[in-house]
Amino acid sequence: MDKDRIEKTSPDDIRDIGTNFFNKLFSSSKLADLDNVLQHVQPKVNVGMNTSLTAPYSAEEVREVVFQMLPSNAPGPNGLNPFFYQHFWDIVGEDVTKATLEILEGAGLTPSFNHTNVALISKKPGPTNMSDFQPISLCNVI
Repeated sequence: MDKDRIEKTSPDDIRDIGTNFFNKLFSSSKLADLDNVLQHVQPKVNVGMNTSLTAPYSAEEVREVVFQMLPSNAPGPNGLNPFFYQHFWDIVGEDVTKATLEILEGAGLTPSFNHTNVALISKKPGPTNMSDFQPISLCNVI
């Protein structure tokens, strides 16, 4: 059903209903006055913590993250799950590390890295509205 409770059956209509629903759900229409909110939040990060948090990432940290992922996690749009990267790390590790560190250091994100498949999981039998679904994102490993 669309927002006006009219049943739609074409794939294009259903795609548009889903896109509009989740865009509205995950966006904000009223921006809060952050300064007013933040004045009530006490800082908890000390100088040492901040130094650690702002330190440059290392190649070893990239490798650790890849190997901490569950190998059988669902693959993203490129079809490669963490197992591929873990198993072939000796072949792909240098390129993955280089790309990851460039992104983290502000070189920009290759658009395809940010592509994501979204699966809609029904929250109840016989769903008829987008609110009856839970979106699950299947992201690229990188």
